[in-house]
Amino acid sequence: MLKPEALFLLSMFVFFIIHIGYTQKIYSYNNLNTFLVFAFLFPVLLIIFNLGQTKENLIKIASFGSLLLSYYLLIFFLKKNYKKLNSFLIHKKWVNKKYADKDFTFVHWDGDGLISDYWDEKLANNPSWFDKLLTFLLLILPVIFVSLINKVIDSF
Repeated sequence: MLKPEALFLLSMFVFFIIHIGYTQKIYSYNNLNTFLVFAFLFPVLLIIFNLGQTKENLIKIASFGSLLLSYYLLIFFLKKNYKKLNSFLIHKKWVNKKYADKDFTFVHWDGDGLISDYWDEKLANNPSWFDKLLTFLLLILPVIFVSLINKVIDSF
């Protein structure tokens, strides 16, 4: 039985591995159902292997596991609505017309600017600023969601 803090670190590690290494593959190859099964099983397994914990700790552990479920929901929403959002932004002239009829591109960005951003060129087209924003939101929103859940749990 691990402490909830260790399980939080494990959940964050799994999340970052999936985020960095597999987001474009999940999105491009329509592996959403497989990812949903994994995102559902991950918190269930965390809870099953820690049934001896207190009720409060089990709730925290479940919230850590929900990190992948929230990530799944964001990718699912993105898969269903990306083209509509991209077309809307092109119509408003906020995104260049050369990005019309493209799908989402997960961008590995370099923070210091020495190396240019890169992406999986076999799976996706050149990214727009919108793709970079969505990549950032895919990283930050699930973490914020889990943090908010834990703050709510701690307040009770």
